[in-house]
Amino acid sequence: MTDERKLELFLLRYLPNVVRGEFVNFGAVLVREGGEVSGFRFAQDWRRMECLFPDTDLDALQAMQAHLQNELREKSNWAEFCRIFNNYVSSGFELAVPKSVVTNDVAKELEVISRIYLDTLRLKHVTKGSGKGAIWNVMKQEFELMGVLRLLQQRTSIAAYTVPEDPLTIDFLYHVGDVVKMFQAVPIARQSESAIGLAYRCPKIAAGIRAQQKSLVMTAVVDAHETNEQSLAFALHMMQEADIRVAPVNEMRAIAETARIELHA
Repeated sequence: MTDERKLELFLLRYLPNVVRGEFVNFGAVLVREGGEVSGFRFAQDWRRMECLFPDTDLDALQAMQAHLQNELREKSNWAEFCRIFNNYVSSGFELAVPKSVVTNDVAKELEVISRIYLDTLRLKHVTKGSGKGAIWNVMKQEFELMGVLRLLQQRTSIAAYTVPEDPLTIDFLYHVGDVVKMFQAVPIARQSESAIGLAYRCPKIAAGIRAQQKSLVMTAVVDAHETNEQSLAFALHMMQEADIRVAPVNEMRAIAETARIELHA
C-alpha cells in the first residue's frame, strides 16, 4: 500500500451566465502540494450540458477540452496549466475553489471523483425497504461490520453552522487529517425535500468548517440506483451544485471500507 497523500482537487467548470450561477463540471485535476499534477479526468457524458445549456456549441467545447487534456499530458506543472486555462476564462470557464483530498490511490480517487462530479446522475429504481430509517440501518451495519462504528460521531447537530433552532443532525462523521467526512441518509426517492434541505445547508456547514482550518466532504447516501427519473433531477442538481457526493445505499460497503483504511481500524 502506498503512503497517503494530501492533494488539492480543482474542478473545471463551464459557467456561461455568472448572474444565474448555473454551471457544469467538465474536468477534475488532482494537484500535489508542490504544484505538480498527480492526475486528471474529463467528462465523457455531455447530456447534462445539453440539458442545462442547449445553445452551447458542443463541438467547440470538446475541442477546447481536447486541448486542455493534451496540455495536462505534456505539462505536469499546475501553474503553467493555469496560465493556459486563463485564456478561456472570458469565454465562461472557471476553476472552482479547491478541495482537500487525502488518498493512497490517485487512480481510484479519480474514478470516485469522476462519478461524483463529472458523470450524469440518474436514478433508476427505489431499493427495497427505502426511507431514511432503512438507509441509516444499512449505513450503521456496514460501518459496524468494518469495525469503525465506535470511531464515528453519530447524530451530530449542525446548529452551530446554520441557526440555533436547526433540528438537522448528521448521521455519521469522522475526521481524517484536516478533512471532515460527513455521511447523511437521504431518502431522495420518496422525499426529495430532504435532499434540497441538505443542499441548502451544506455551504454553511462547509464555511463553518473552513473557519476551523478544515475542509468538508459531504456524502448523501440515497435509496435509489442510477436512472433517468425526471422528478428527481432537481434534487440531484441541487446536491451537485452544493458539492455533495451522492452514493446509492448499495455502495455503503465500499464507503465503510474506505473509512476502515483511513481510520486505521
